[in-house]
Amino acid sequence: MTVGYAIRPAEPGAHLFHITVTVKAPDPEGQRFMLPAWIPGSYMIREFARHIVRISALSGARKVDLQKLDKHTWRAEPVDGELTLAYEVLELPADPGLAIVTYSAEPGSVSEARMEDLRRWSETRTRLSAAAEIAAGTTV
Repeated sequence: MTVGYAIRPAEPGAHLFHITVTVKAPDPEGQRFMLPAWIPGSYMIREFARHIVRISALSGARKVDLQKLDKHTWRAEPVDGELTLAYEVLELPADPGLAIVTYSAEPGSVSEARMEDLRRWSETRTRLSAAAEIAAGTTV
């Protein structure tokens, strides 16, 4: 499954960002889109989906119906061809540097395995960076 992401500031002064997720070959039974409820390494529930201001989906120029399955999961109606999910989200000024991350991989798929590999790689890099800072005495 090929998935492309784009993030651009919609109204930087209002901390509003426009995000698109494009799936080249969506699930023929209806593509699911999910936002995480938490960040790896943090056990605090953050509920990122509550910061979505607007959400819509298109296939070509045709508007696609979205069904909200739960607090952070949507399913688009089945389409032929490419599917684009677009949403606007507010940055959280109280949490500087907080990243909004979207995931789209079917359980048990090769994409899910690759995303897990990327997560592990990222965790390893973070730990190595922290260890290097401690060794260099540059931590606060």
